[in-house]
Amino acid sequence: MIINIRQLSSNIKQEYLIDGDFSCRGKLGSFNRFQRITLSAQNQLLYAKYHFKNPINYIPLIDMLGFNKLSRVFHIYDSTGFCGEFLYTEHGFAQKHYIIKAHDLLLPCYEYSHDKFNYISVYLGETQIALIETYLVVNDLKYKHKIYLLDDYENLKEILALFVLYYANYNFTKRFHMSAGVFTTKSFSYSKYKDKYSPSWQRTNFPNDNFWGKTNLYN
Repeated sequence: MIINIRQLSSNIKQEYLIDGDFSCRGKLGSFNRFQRITLSAQNQLLYAKYHFKNPINYIPLIDMLGFNKLSRVFHIYDSTGFCGEFLYTEHGFAQKHYIIKAHDLLLPCYEYSHDKFNYISVYLGETQIALIETYLVVNDLKYKHKIYLLDDYENLKEILALFVLYYANYNFTKRFHMSAGVFTTKSFSYSKYKDKYSPSWQRTNFPNDNFWGKTNLYN
């Protein structure tokens, strides 16, 4: 399945429209990155709330001493209560990645940037189950994201959509800005997990689609 996430506003309000194989709205905090992140559709609500970890995780360069430094922790809640968390782990030079814990699953998420796109490869064990693309050419600092998710893992669609908002909260969100117009960013990243990004994964699993939509109107 394919999910499109489009930022509707950027400044005091941080609002998103999620559409594609399911539709809902997303919202980030207006004032800082520690506020609640919400995903809402009709009468259903999924949200993530900042969680303060052990103070040792806030010591600079602690990961270089052999510790697994955990940060950017948000707990996830649905109508039944706590159901998972997002976090960022640093465990050595250029060894950093995000983790999703939900539905009794642990999903490591690896970043890779190249030229005008940012990518996140989502894994379950050794299998890649999703790819998240973000286009780095933006109008009025409003970003567009796209999720490619294998159909066998459709039950994770809301969690992944919420994760994109969480990721944008730390990496793309601009608050209280006065900018307008088109901005182009070319990004190149260095990571020991670079091999986790496969340029052929999207073409193999979604051969009739790219970031812009259908590549063949007859399929």
